[in-house]
Amino acid sequence: MADANNGPPPPVPPDRLIHQVSSLVQPVLNRLNALLDSKDFNDGAAIHDLIVTCRDAFQASLNCENLLERFNTAVSDNERLTQEINELNNQVNDLTASNDANLDSILELTAERNNLRTIALNLSTHSGKSTVSDPEKFSGDKSKYCTFITQLRLRVADIPDEQRKLRHAVNLLTGDAATHAYKYVKDDRVDLPSFASLTAILDRTFGDSNRKIFAEEALYNLKQGSRSFADLLTDF
Repeated sequence: MADANNGPPPPVPPDRLIHQVSSLVQPVLNRLNALLDSKDFNDGAAIHDLIVTCRDAFQASLNCENLLERFNTAVSDNERLTQEINELNNQVNDLTASNDANLDSILELTAERNNLRTIALNLSTHSGKSTVSDPEKFSGDKSKYCTFITQLRLRVADIPDEQRKLRHAVNLLTGDAATHAYKYVKDDRVDLPSFASLTAILDRTFGDSNRKIFAEEALYNLKQGSRSFADLLTDF
């Protein structure tokens, strides 16, 4: 039977219908003619045989109709599945287009983010420029160390990165002072953890530990007229 939801199956073309009917009816007619022409024709036996022949023919007809109905259902299901596949393909195409659009948006946002990072880095670099001038390069003259290290600390105070501070400080060293610092220079970086580490090294070599000696030397060399400080001191 036809499915109620799908409606009745489409009609069979006339040429196919005639072929099917004739193929089913013709054996019945042949059997009937054979029985009528038989010499030992018996009405009861003929009727029985005719009924059996008709029954078989009708059963074959029902089987044919059932197969035809199943075929039409399969055709209808195939059309429905084809339509669903087409719809799914359309959805896949839409999703692919949407994905491509999203990818383009992501690439644009990534490019914009990188651009903003570059701008921020440039702003940071410009804002990090100190208004304090570089001190005079330090060559190792211990009498000038206190002034140099004070000005250097002020100069690098606005530099946020420790490596940049270290590179800037080492660049301001010459002579004996540079010799103490250059052994920490590895390729393009200064192999020290912080700017404070460098100043600690410079302090130990040129700093406060030698201030007493500097003062004594200065006093010893102090003169008033032609008399030395030592001669003046004996007067007291």
